[in-house]
Amino acid sequence: MGRFDEVMVSHTDEELVAIASSVDDEYVPDAVAAANRELAKRGLSPVALHAAKEKVEAQTTEKEKRANEPLESHKAVTTFLLSLFGVVGVLFFLASSTDLVREGYTRKAREQRKYAMWGTGTLVALILGIGIAVSTCSR
Repeated sequence: MGRFDEVMVSHTDEELVAIASSVDDEYVPDAVAAANRELAKRGLSPVALHAAKEKVEAQTTEKEKRANEPLESHKAVTTFLLSLFGVVGVLFFLASSTDLVREGYTRKAREQRKYAMWGTGTLVALILGIGIAVSTCSR
């Protein structure tokens, strides 16, 4: 009995199927083996095992869909414009993008950070441009 066997007993059938069928090195090989042993011990019927696999596949598809969902254009524009208000706007959107990542919306978060930085860059360019213009005119 491996070190993961005790832990696997508390997992649901769906969780065990997800661990046993993981292909992206999310779990160490010992954990995958323990999940397979626990599934074998439970003696699930082929119908129950198929249902668990379908549920895991649906959850995986939903996670992938959420992770690749783009930021809506009105939110991109809002992010850019409010970032022109300086540090407060940028901090708000950085915190917001952290929430998006936590909810699985990684692409939205990445795009929101990008537009916040573009807004900040534009603000800095405007300030520098105005400063240069004022110093040139006052000479």
